[in-house]
Amino acid sequence: MFQTQASSQKQIEEIITHSQSNLSIMLNIEQFMEYFRDNDSFAIEFISRNVKQMFDILFVDYNKVQADQLTIYSDLITKIFEIIDQNLEPIMKQIEIYWEIIFDLRWRAVTPDTQWGIAHKLFLLIKERDKRFVIDQFQRPNFLVSFLPLIYINSVAQILVIFYEFDFHQQQLDFLKAGFDRFQDFDPCSAINFTFIVHEIMIRILNETQIAYVIKGEVLKKMLSIIAKDEINVITLKNAAHILSLVSNYHSMDMQNIQLDEPETQEIINNFRNSEFFQTFDIKVIAKILQQTLSDKSKVSVLIIKLVEIIDNLVRITDIQLWERIDKANIMELILSLMHKFNRSDIFISYVVNMIQFIFERALNDFHPYWATKLIIKNKIHEKHHSQIDKQIYQFEQKLSLKLIKDGEFLPYFDYLKQIEEELMISHHWRAIKLHLMRQEERHKNKLGEDPSSPQIEDKIIVSALDVEENKYLEQDGIDESANNIFINCQTFQASKLNYREITKNIFETIPIMSADVDSESNSESSYNESEQSIENKNILDKPGDALSQLQDVFNSIGLKSNQPNKLSYSDSLDRDKVIKNRNLSNSSNNEEQKNLFMDSSLKHEQDAPSPILQRRNSLQPVSNVKKLNKNFEEFHIDFLNNHKILKKDDNSILKVDEIDFEKEYKQQIMEVVFQKSDKDIVLKTKLIEQTKQDINFKKKIEKVEDIKFRQLLEKDLHFLEFLKNQE
Repeated sequence: MFQTQASSQKQIEEIITHSQSNLSIMLNIEQFMEYFRDNDSFAIEFISRNVKQMFDILFVDYNKVQADQLTIYSDLITKIFEIIDQNLEPIMKQIEIYWEIIFDLRWRAVTPDTQWGIAHKLFLLIKERDKRFVIDQFQRPNFLVSFLPLIYINSVAQILVIFYEFDFHQQQLDFLKAGFDRFQDFDPCSAINFTFIVHEIMIRILNETQIAYVIKGEVLKKMLSIIAKDEINVITLKNAAHILSLVSNYHSMDMQNIQLDEPETQEIINNFRNSEFFQTFDIKVIAKILQQTLSDKSKVSVLIIKLVEIIDNLVRITDIQLWERIDKANIMELILSLMHKFNRSDIFISYVVNMIQFIFERALNDFHPYWATKLIIKNKIHEKHHSQIDKQIYQFEQKLSLKLIKDGEFLPYFDYLKQIEEELMISHHWRAIKLHLMRQEERHKNKLGEDPSSPQIEDKIIVSALDVEENKYLEQDGIDESANNIFINCQTFQASKLNYREITKNIFETIPIMSADVDSESNSESSYNESEQSIENKNILDKPGDALSQLQDVFNSIGLKSNQPNKLSYSDSLDRDKVIKNRNLSNSSNNEEQKNLFMDSSLKHEQDAPSPILQRRNSLQPVSNVKKLNKNFEEFHIDFLNNHKILKKDDNSILKVDEIDFEKEYKQQIMEVVFQKSDKDIVLKTKLIEQTKQDINFKKKIEKVEDIKFRQLLEKDLHFLEFLKNQE
């Protein structure tokens, strides 16, 4: 190993002697670079002693370089940064000594942008090693201001941003002041780079002292005066507007999520009204520019887009006085007129659409709907006939109607929202537009390649309290919970106001007609005169189907299937007569038929039970293939005993036993659910058999009981069962 090191040292010394210690020659010798890449100590030592030569190569005066040598310098710079990227401590220590050479570029008559890019890269490297190297530069008088003539170079702006990242120094404000004073004389590149520095201060660096200077009233006045001048180049105008946008955005961050009726809000608003922004910002300047563009211009400039961005920020500041200023200047009407005139300016329109979307969302989220009211009632935005805005209004109206129905007069700004709804309802123009949108929605509701004439399988709606995982398992087992659940919440589905006629043969050879009207409620056998009971019963009958038809599905799910469809209704008195007649059949033959059918269904249930998916149907379709109720069972019981549930006949013979997920402290039978035939109908009864002394919160624990083929019992189910019990 010693011999290898001695050999490499000898070869490196020969290279040094041959090149006369000229680093630019040695870097072009591939053998020397190989030694460095192998971390040869002699090669690293030589480079560390000649870091000054590295900087001379990096920042050579190109006025003294021949044209045919430019390619050579390009290769040398690449190899130098290969050396620097190794981050070897001996070399980095020497770089810390010479790095300030980069600032001498300020005094050269011509400095290529690439050299300022190299300077920025080295400055980032030094900053990462120790921020003290950056802070020490403030000791030079007028250091930052000296960069202002070079602000048109992008890398110079990035170097200046680094000086704003560490603490505060007066030179930072001196540079900003000099920049704002010269802003109107900037060329486009200088305006862009200076605005970039201000943007970093306001958005990323967030130094309070620096921000306080940017939002001062004199800066606002300066920028407002600049955007009002036509003779200034459009890029400078746009960047002046961007600075105004940054300032308005700064104020909106603290004031867009406050409620006007909260006690602490007034103090926040008072502080804003005492700010220089509120007292200095002249909205009439923006209105004048918009009006001039509407009258004279043939296209939307980038300045107009920035002005819309400013208005968007002002709309987000929750202050009625500020909003009234904007409304008095007729800003919204001017923007909508520009949108109508320049209807193909996609970027401009996207800014306006985003602002309107924010306004509508605030109105729907219980914030003050000032601007939603102005847009609809004053500006008649719904009659402007712009396709994108029309779609926004259409969605807004739908959500607004639901909100007013759901929350009503409890809304904090109910009167404003009601005015908006009424304005949309009485507008003939909007009615025609909405009709067109509804037709479009209907026309495009089917997916590409989908046949609208084919029957659609409805998605299963989870109406129980089961968690997602349990429902997944039910689907895997082929159990349609919504079809088998007799305790389903009937209000989950919005009942149609049409009369549904479903004609089917039942087991008693009747043809009942089921109606969803209130008339069917009045014809019911049970007493529905009591207020609470009539409300509950109406909720049940409003759904296309009754409790009996749901009960039938439960019987089917536990193996009591039949061969004929069945549909019973409470509204047909003639059908009841047929039911009574049928029930006077011979009990002996009936019992014999009962045994045969039950044995047959018990043996073949697993093979013959049709898939729940195949049974799904549209509620408007006639019932042609629904499993009917087995008429032979006069009564059966579901008993909960220990951790089992037991299905019994009326003679207490056990039909089926299933395990249930019962809590361990339940040691005794607590509840019995009875499905029983009466003279005219089938009813459900429930009663407590026994309750343990420890069971204090009975209803809560009952929710953990799982029924045989349908969902858990909930508290609302107990109310439903109690209701049916009272009907007896």
